[in-house]
Amino acid sequence: MLIEPTDTSLSGSGVATSLPTTIDKDQISKDYDMFLRLMTAQLKNQDPLQPLDGTEFVAQLAQFSGVEQQIKTNERLDALLGALTRSAAEVSLGFLGRTVETASSAVELEAGAPAPFAFEVALPAKKAVAVVTNADGVEARKFDVDASRPGRTEALWDGLDIIGNPASPGVYTIRIQIYDEAGKKLVEELPTLTRATVVEARIGADSSTLALSNGAVATLSDLRVIER
Repeated sequence: MLIEPTDTSLSGSGVATSLPTTIDKDQISKDYDMFLRLMTAQLKNQDPLQPLDGTEFVAQLAQFSGVEQQIKTNERLDALLGALTRSAAEVSLGFLGRTVETASSAVELEAGAPAPFAFEVALPAKKAVAVVTNADGVEARKFDVDASRPGRTEALWDGLDIIGNPASPGVYTIRIQIYDEAGKKLVEELPTLTRATVVEARIGADSSTLALSNGAVATLSDLRVIER
């Protein structure tokens, strides 16, 4: 918002003011006296026979008051945002080292150990298949899972590859494919719920995220289970 006097050297005064003809919001926010000096200069330099309309001063005062209130509102909002960011940071730091569950489909396979996961279906399905792919997107294993009950189902990948050998340790992706009643047509693919350790808390100006050991990045609202 700009406050612009019509003329700082008014008709008949013969006196010119040294104040600027345009004052922006940043200048007003730094020095509120600037506006008062401007208005005083206008009063001092006006033609006594043709005084400025009083409504103009009222309008300028209203503008100034609006800018002042906006500045104060912005300051309060900045303070509130800072408090919320600090609060989110403190909460996020509390998750470091904790095991959490998210719908990332990323599972960590350790040498000689199976990899547990879970999935949820809204309706029962006669045929459901878990498809495991490696970091390059190559299919490493495919096996049937039980989706005969709606809701959450716990499952396990035995850690073997497509030919029955132990798969290399690392991070894999497991998704659930749901087929039609005849078991032939793929109708839906679902993510799996997997657990990983929080290794890093990333604090941002707008939100905070958690980096997990399986490579996934989650927000606090993404967490499905938090282990003690």
